[in-house]
Amino acid sequence: MRVFFSNRSPHGAARAFTFIEIVATVAILAVLISLTFVAYKRFLHSGDEAICISNMRTLYGALAAYTSDYGHWPQQPDFDMKNPETRKAYSQWWIDTLKPYTDSTKIWKCPTLNRLELAQGVTETSIHYTPTVFDAFPNRPYQWPNMPWLVEIGASHRDGSHLLFPDGSVRNFQSMLDAWK
Repeated sequence: MRVFFSNRSPHGAARAFTFIEIVATVAILAVLISLTFVAYKRFLHSGDEAICISNMRTLYGALAAYTSDYGHWPQQPDFDMKNPETRKAYSQWWIDTLKPYTDSTKIWKCPTLNRLELAQGVTETSIHYTPTVFDAFPNRPYQWPNMPWLVEIGASHRDGSHLLFPDGSVRNFQSMLDAWK
């Protein structure tokens, strides 16, 4: 005996979806799409944060190599940071100084901050990690283990700005505040 399935009801009329079934289906799909979007944003943010930390660790290697080669921390000129043209020169000076030790200028940019700048139409050269200024004494950058070498300029990650320390570790600002309490 064969059984055939049909979209007809037992009374012979064609069966269709009711309005309530369609609304329920659309609502379920909307909830699933919104959950997927939230998960995607969280995944994207986690990826950006990992790239940011990787950039800072690459810059750590460049700064340590520079300090080893020259016997002191890079001695930046005196920049007037109130002037926008000088800020560009400051950024370019750091990029040029560490260029022999890095493979790309992209490591100076946090992906989250870069995306925000591009959305706002900012196209000028800028760096997102501000190096600490040390004098030319050979061991000065290593003298204070809690003095960061680099500070991320924006608090674009969940626990604030990232800080790079002389041991190569990257910690966020909020965890540092919590440790000091």
